[in-house]
Amino acid sequence: METNRSTTLVFGAVTLERHRLLSNEVRRFDTPQEIAVIGTAQGPTTLRSASDIWQLQPRAAVLLLACSDFELSSETGCTALIVRGPASLAEGLDLHREVEEPAFIPERSALIGPFSAFASQTLNSNRRSFTPLTSYYVERLLQEMFQGLLAELTLIEDIPVDANDSYTRAMITLAARYSDPSLTSAEIAQAANISRRQLEREFAKHGTTIRTELRKLRVREAQKMLADPEYSMLTVDQIARHLGFSNGSSLSRAMSDSGLGTPISLRPS
Repeated sequence: METNRSTTLVFGAVTLERHRLLSNEVRRFDTPQEIAVIGTAQGPTTLRSASDIWQLQPRAAVLLLACSDFELSSETGCTALIVRGPASLAEGLDLHREVEEPAFIPERSALIGPFSAFASQTLNSNRRSFTPLTSYYVERLLQEMFQGLLAELTLIEDIPVDANDSYTRAMITLAARYSDPSLTSAEIAQAANISRRQLEREFAKHGTTIRTELRKLRVREAQKMLADPEYSMLTVDQIARHLGFSNGSSLSRAMSDSGLGTPISLRPS
């Protein structure tokens, strides 16, 4: 669905929406049995549920777990990006908050930026470019990013804003961005708010390295994808590149170094 001020794309159980609200316009949304991430741009925005009201600043992002409906409005006008997914994506996660209230996603989140960027890029894409197969994989990727963001929030909520645990901050960044082939140690250090050399010393104190932990995360996820029948249409090379490896051979070497079998041996028969 697309109007002059709204764009909506549906990929299976995940829905992407972008709405441009005019000054003093009120827009109502229903989210039955869904979770939603809402990001805002331009002017300050008011989020209203049946029980309370919250103020969102530009570039803020919030997570809704149990609001059956909500309203957005802005005195000066704003743009809202909304990503909705099934409530089942949050099963098993313990977010330390009342489910009826929005969880404000902090700026130190390593995944909200890539998540929002991918959603925006997808909304800007030509609808005709989405075949049934590409739509399926877009849905899977969005679901994985949704779950990654939710898992990241459970970790962040356990860390005080002024916590001086650089190693934990770095591990959160790795967990959120392990599939990014362009991720550098300098970016991880920046997220941990220390220098690259300090970060390397922090990892050494824990008996490991950034490269080792990054490889562990990628190999662990590769095991899941290779064994999942729903990814059987992807080649080993495609899975490897999706997870940040340069190619299938690089993934094979990483699995071998970890004492695992070959990627082919993990594929469902």
